[in-house]
Amino acid sequence: MANPTPFDPTTATHVPVTGKTPKQLKYAPDFKGITGCPFKAQAAFGEFSYRIVHGKKDHPDNFRPAAILFPDRFADEADETRCQSWALSMFETLDQLKAHFKKMTKRVPNWGKLAGDHSTRLKIGASHGQRTDANYNGHFSFHEYADCDLAAAADDPSPIV
Repeated sequence: MANPTPFDPTTATHVPVTGKTPKQLKYAPDFKGITGCPFKAQAAFGEFSYRIVHGKKDHPDNFRPAAILFPDRFADEADETRCQSWALSMFETLDQLKAHFKKMTKRVPNWGKLAGDHSTRLKIGASHGQRTDANYNGHFSFHEYADCDLAAAADDPSPIV
């Protein structure tokens, strides 16, 4: 299902069709200098989405974008990469998330400590934010709206095995 209203990339809001207040993306003030951000974030949502998180549901880093967690890492990157750093990485299936986790922990042994070593299932849709199409391994970028409470939309974390 497509987003219910047209998107205005200059203000990072949805343009209301029926006089409703536009929805503001949570980190829009931080990425307003990146023209066109969020890029290609008009994909439909599945029933569930999956994210790598830490073991406690209320861990402060569970739903923080990489741009906040690792600010120096993206300073000199291209616009599209800097834009994606303000989104949350998610997967379409739990198996895709597990495959990504396995690949990353082989490349970076302490990656689970940095990113988390648990998974959570989220029931999110167009009312929560915007997402890109998934790539070949099921990964997509999710830009949440300012009023979105992802912890409320998430199941309790489960260890990735």
